[in-house]
Amino acid sequence: MEDQRKERIKLNTEIIKVLVLLFIATGGGAISLILTRDVPIALERAYTVLSFAGMLFAITAGILAIFVYVQTEKLLK
Repeated sequence: MEDQRKERIKLNTEIIKVLVLLFIATGGGAISLILTRDVPIALERAYTVLSFAGMLFAITAGILAIFVYVQTEKLLK
């Protein structure tokens, strides 16, 4: 049982790392789309949709990272 618990903690740690990386990458990409200047009017709507989707994805990844972190803390106690 103890080995299974240790493996679960390792897995949760790796999941947290991936989610934080996704949060940083997609959030940064979305912000760069928002801050892009000299965008043709035809692409302005596409940039807006992509940046909104990126921010939504980043927020979701952040919330999931917090959720997995809380589960890992419970396993450690």
